[in-house]
Amino acid sequence: MSLQSIFRALATFILFTATAHATHAANHGESLVGSIPGQLSVRQGAAVYAIPIEVPPGVAGMQPDLAITYNSNAGNGLLGVGFSLSGLSVITRCGQTIAQDGRKGGVYYDARDRFCLDGQRLIAISGADGGNGTEYRTEIDGYSKIVSHGQQGSGPVWWRVQTKSGQVMEYGNTADSRIEAQGKSTARLWAVNRIADTVGNGIDFEYHEDNGNGEYYPTRILYVGGKVEFGVEERPDSVASYVAGSVVQLNNRMRNISTYADNILRKSYLARYEVSGLTNKSHLLELNTCDKDENCTAASSFSWSAIDKETAFNSAENVDIKTWDNPNVRNIPSDFNGDGLMDFLVWHAPFNNYRYNLYLANGNGFDPAVATNLKSWDNSRLDNQVVGDFNGDGMSDMLMWHVPFNRLYRKRIPCFI
Repeated sequence: MSLQSIFRALATFILFTATAHATHAANHGESLVGSIPGQLSVRQGAAVYAIPIEVPPGVAGMQPDLAITYNSNAGNGLLGVGFSLSGLSVITRCGQTIAQDGRKGGVYYDARDRFCLDGQRLIAISGADGGNGTEYRTEIDGYSKIVSHGQQGSGPVWWRVQTKSGQVMEYGNTADSRIEAQGKSTARLWAVNRIADTVGNGIDFEYHEDNGNGEYYPTRILYVGGKVEFGVEERPDSVASYVAGSVVQLNNRMRNISTYADNILRKSYLARYEVSGLTNKSHLLELNTCDKDENCTAASSFSWSAIDKETAFNSAENVDIKTWDNPNVRNIPSDFNGDGLMDFLVWHAPFNNYRYNLYLANGNGFDPAVATNLKSWDNSRLDNQVVGDFNGDGMSDMLMWHVPFNRLYRKRIPCFI
């Protein structure tokens, strides 16, 4: 996909636009001026829009680098659908891969788990994965020395990362930054709790953990010269997922982010949401900013598509696909001719003999049925059919498993025409 087409799709489907609407922030202050700049980019095919959080400077440049970021591939998180708070590094458990481990796996909270730093796989170069004193590198080597420390259940107690510039980062080295899996004593992730430069200037991160629900979120960041505080509110769209039997349930969403210089409020970022009538999920509507004098800015507002539940689909229309009143009829959808449209192979078993009719999509419906030359067997002896692009040419093939002869039949769909 070209960059031009990505941005064209972004304009159509991103579901929000950043504009200034002063009226929504009128109750936050008397003066409404300006807006927060944001940066639009494309990462790995996803539309990304980042709004930097302005923080007071720290000593020797040691201050947090935070942003509220929209990613079109992201789910419903701390700031609603698509939005998240970036700049908080984390080490998580992740599954094994065929390339690195010779097998594919998930997260099990046991010795099968591997570890990722901000999504990058950690490769053990000395010691066992998750062991005390094991040293790692990232899969794409960033020249950082990463060491796991201690033992808690099936993983480390905490981690130490030394970057090539000499900065030292600690993960999970405080009780609130070591987030245990719900109902377990072993950690599911290790959030960054401290970053220090070579002379000891540091940034400290604090979190709230609700182990009973598997939820956590940042509460405060402290550094010489400033601090950042986070406020949350109860969300009406509680989000629950499960990992190896432990729930991760998000009951809160970010309400405000406040920045301070020497304990004096400099700026507050206030989030306002709506709950979608279609999906019942939180949508960020506005991000307003107010300074210490309550001069407020409707910094960014986001317009989401409003599709009514009753009109989510176009009206029904008839298509000319032959069907039979028979429980042995099966419709198999796939792109059988590689044109990007979903076709149908209708499989019918009259009188213990299979018949296959192929309907090719034309963009406005389907062409008339074409009888195929797929081999048929007695109904009781055909156990399975699998459709897929088995040779990578963009067109679907069919695998047929026929017993009792224990043979594998491979048919090329376009050859049936």
